[in-house]
Amino acid sequence: MSDDITGELTARSPRQLLEALAQVARVLVANGRARPEVELHLASGHSVKGRLVEAGAGDDHAGPVAVLVVGGTPRAPAVSYVRIDEVVAVTIGDASLLVRAPVSDAPAPSRLELQRQVAARSEPLAAKLGRALPVTF
Repeated sequence: MSDDITGELTARSPRQLLEALAQVARVLVANGRARPEVELHLASGHSVKGRLVEAGAGDDHAGPVAVLVVGGTPRAPAVSYVRIDEVVAVTIGDASLLVRAPVSDAPAPSRLELQRQVAARSEPLAAKLGRALPVTF
């Protein structure tokens, strides 16, 4: 098995790419990891580099917007709002995020931890199903 993921990448428009990366960003943040780093190359010739927060419809008729953290601190971030229709190219710091699911840095849970999690969740599940489901390790 090769670690080369370039053959698995597919061509996408900047909008599709940023929307997919925004979903990945939500998963990364939920697992305590950094957002994807991107550089947006604009039709004007300028570029904006930062960590992608969101890409979506925006709040008016100007079209979809990408939100990037470009500096500052977690409590006082500096952000850029970029109209996606102005983006002509996207550079991604780690393109493997487009191919493989983000991996948590957390260690795999132990057997005891799994048993505790199953015990904590089995009672509400049994109540909804009307019967207990035996789980063995």
